[in-house]
Order: sequence, then C-alpha cells, then structure tokens
Amino acid sequence: MFDFFWVPVTAFLVAATAVLLLRPVAFAGGLLDRPDARKRHEGAIPLVGGIAVTIGVWVGCHLFLRTQGYYVALLGGVTVLAVVGWVDDLYGMSPVTKLGAQLFAAILMTSWGNVYLESLGDLFGRREIELANWGIPLTLFAVVSVINAMNMCDGLDGLAGGLALIILAWFAYLAGEVGNAPAQRVCVIFCGAIAGFLVFNLRNPPPAAE
Repeated sequence: MFDFFWVPVTAFLVAATAVLLLRPVAFAGGLLDRPDARKRHEGAIPLVGGIAVTIGVWVGCHLFLRTQGYYVALLGGVTVLAVVGWVDDLYGMSPVTKLGAQLFAAILMTSWGNVYLESLGDLFGRREIELANWGIPLTLFAVVSVINAMNMCDGLDGLAGGLALIILAWFAYLAGEVGNAPAQRVCVIFCGAIAGFLVFNLRNPPPAAE
C-alpha cells in the first residue's frame, strides 16, 4: 500500500510540474483554448494538459514498472495521440488525418503490443462468443470510438479528465481483483498523472491548463 502511495504521487508531481513549466511556453506560442459555443470553460487556457499527462505517465512507467513488455506499445500510442492533439491545437488537422493517427495508435496496441479482443464472453448465457478474425478489427473500432467519445466530452473544465480518472481508477480496482499487478500499477500511474493535470482545472483558482 505504501508503495502504491508513491506511484501516483510521483506521477502527480511530474505532471503538475510539467504543466507549470509548459504554461509560459503555451502563452508565448499562442497555444491557447478560448471559450466558444461548444467549449464552456472560463477564459483562455494553455493547451498543455495532454503533453503534461503524457510526461507524467512516461516517467511513472519507467520508474515503477519492472518490465515494460507490451506497455511500450501503450506508451507509444499515448504519445502519438498527445502529439497529434498538440499539432491539431496549434495548426489544425483535417478529420481524416486525425482519424488516421488514431488508427495508427490503435494498431500499435494490436500489432506491436499484441493486445486485442479475443472474446466477448458469454453475453447471452449460451456460450462464449469468440471473435476469431474479427478480434483486431473490432478492437480498432472500439479504441477509436473511445478516443472520440472522450474528445467529445472535452468542452467543460475538468470533464474529460474527471471521467478518465474515474474510469482508470475503476480499472485499477478490477486489475487488483484479478491479480494483474502490472496493469493495476499502470492504471494508478495514469490516475496520478491525470490528477496532476486536474488540479489546474479547479474553478478556484481559475483553470490553468487543458
């Protein structure tokens, strides 16, 4: 328990520090998100949250995972999404280009990490539904869908980050229940890094990063 206390705290501190260091760069470079009809946050916000969380996750995983294994593919996919998000915020990207980048990140998981759905379980109480050759296509569809679902939530201070924190905390609990310590640790690292970003999205003081 004491060990897991330091895992999220370290990721939290790294992400929070990254936000503080990147904020002046964002203001200087005009990397700011301003409210509009869809986005209801308050004031111009530096768009450094994704990069800061990614840095926190990278540092946390390298410090606290004994073996990286297929989690290297996860880190690669997360980094691709963070960079694409940053470029899109700064210069703008077409929907097709963003979709291609999201697919590429998902393919890293399925083809490099060799992680994909093999079964849907016994959904109808008759027998296990095995996906066979449909496993990878369905996994790619699911991953891209989740990415865009989270993007659609990103319009209110702390909403997308808060949802991600709740989901990953639940995943950490489930990983602990099935005895998958590495997966639990990765989820806890993500929780810490996201929390380090979310403290800057509190209403008081005003949000400082997105």
